[in-house]
Amino acid sequence: RSAPARAGARRAPPMDEATALAELRALVGTDDAQADDAALLRFLRARELRVPAAHAMVQKWQAWRADFGVDGITEADIAAEAATGKAYWWGHDRQRRACVVIRPRLHWPGKFSTEDSMRFAAFMMETGVKKTEALGSEKICVIYDREGMTRQNIDFSMFGVLQSLLGMVQDFYAERLGAVYVLHANWLYHAIFGMLKPFLTERTKSKMKLLGSPAELGEYFELDQLPEYYREACERGGALR
Repeated sequence: RSAPARAGARRAPPMDEATALAELRALVGTDDAQADDAALLRFLRARELRVPAAHAMVQKWQAWRADFGVDGITEADIAAEAATGKAYWWGHDRQRRACVVIRPRLHWPGKFSTEDSMRFAAFMMETGVKKTEALGSEKICVIYDREGMTRQNIDFSMFGVLQSLLGMVQDFYAERLGAVYVLHANWLYHAIFGMLKPFLTERTKSKMKLLGSPAELGEYFELDQLPEYYREACERGGALR
């Protein structure tokens, strides 16, 4: 008798999820094609299946997409910022999550406005969502390469931008972030992370992976899915040149 009870307990979470989805669907309706079941489930999971909280997230997300004009952002709109090379999509990790490489050393304070940066980030996220769904996944991953980053790449306005970016990823791309592979996490990283930590959910913090060297990327990526620069580091088994 006890074995069936345990089996039933294992089946309970999906039933809870299904019930929560049905309740959230009744609140959201069916007019918004982007608010499909997969999207609603991500919001529910981000709020631990609490339907009122998930519904508030969905409403905020829908309003943001409309107000910010997310669907109208074109490649031409973000071309100047993309040309810096500070962020680009390349390959996927072993869990088939599309990967974006971010290199903050190529960010120069004052060159782009906060709105420009947010528009660029939204375009990159929309691109990544399409790439990762084509791979059969829902989540993306990030290689956050801080090599060569100094205080010259930071200004006070950057913290406001980072807070906005974190809010955007956590609130409007709920449960899209799978992992952040952090390279070259020196004292400056820990200082900045300490300032931003209060704005991160526990779920987001759990996805941060600090790597001792770029060669450790080989644990998470097939070598043919890494840009040449990192692939060579893995093959050498040491740090980048």
